[in-house]
Amino acid sequence: MKPLKRNLEIVRNREAGLTVLEVMIAGVVLLVGMMVGVLPMISYGIVTMKATDEETIAKQKARQIMESIYGARDTSQLGWDYINPSNVPTTNGTTVIYGKFLTGAQPMYGSGADGIIGTDDDAPTGIETVTMANGQVRTLNEFTRTITIGPYVLPDGSTSANLRTLQVDVTYPVGTNLTRTFTIQSLISQYK
Repeated sequence: MKPLKRNLEIVRNREAGLTVLEVMIAGVVLLVGMMVGVLPMISYGIVTMKATDEETIAKQKARQIMESIYGARDTSQLGWDYINPSNVPTTNGTTVIYGKFLTGAQPMYGSGADGIIGTDDDAPTGIETVTMANGQVRTLNEFTRTITIGPYVLPDGSTSANLRTLQVDVTYPVGTNLTRTFTIQSLISQYK
């Protein structure tokens, strides 16, 4: 009978609970499941927070550029003929005047000696920086801006002499090799 009793003890011990090895395997399976499910959400949250920072910077810079142009007009720092792209001439009497604003996508240089963003004297100031809420200083070397100033076409098809279209595009990075553009469109008149 002793062999029978020993077999019963072995069976009873197997059913008594989980072994350390079984607990460790269950823990590993649970950990892997959490990593597969939770880590993508964490990484998505981090990417979204970074994209939100980039979008906020782009919006603020676009508004700042627009205000700089209006301010130059309002203070008479730039005459009406200068509020044009640098390759567009206007004739004022016998004088030909070229606009001051660079065309195409430009780096995010600070305003130059004239204090107006987007003009031909900005490059020596270097790329702009911003201080984030957490105190981190960001250099905007991945951002570009495009200032588009054009004629305003009246309903009859003629061009207004006192009104122009104004568009500011700030392009910024989102993720790897992807960009977005924030755009503000407005009109600017010769009059304050």
